[in-house]
Amino acid sequence: ELLGTDEIVVIEHTGCGLHGVDEASLRARVAAERGVAPDDVSIVFGGFGDLVATCTGGWSRNRTFGQGLGEGRTAVELIAESKSVVEGYRTTESFHGLCLARGIDAPILAEIHAILYAAKPPAEALATLMGRGLKHE
Repeated sequence: ELLGTDEIVVIEHTGCGLHGVDEASLRARVAAERGVAPDDVSIVFGGFGDLVATCTGGWSRNRTFGQGLGEGRTAVELIAESKSVVEGYRTTESFHGLCLARGIDAPILAEIHAILYAAKPPAEALATLMGRGLKHE
């Protein structure tokens, strides 16, 4: 809402053993948050080509990095072993700092930052996010 948009972010996770979210569950949660019927919720995936390549391509540096985190490795280990730049790692630090400086509440970003820079286990970060009360954001 702060940015004048009505988008919701869905995070693809692979390799960490957590249950995935199917479209019906996502639709039900969005409907409950918006106070509408699930059939009134439209789910559209934007930027789909880049998203598919980043989430599913075995050649994707960010996907490989994220999968390593899901498998229990630390960001420090993965960065030390990487032979190329993992853009999402440093971008998370920069964006998190910007949000803090401007007083912008970004809970998903804060949890991703905690995973990357404070070694918070991904399952614990997910539990923190899923334990939040529903509110208009």
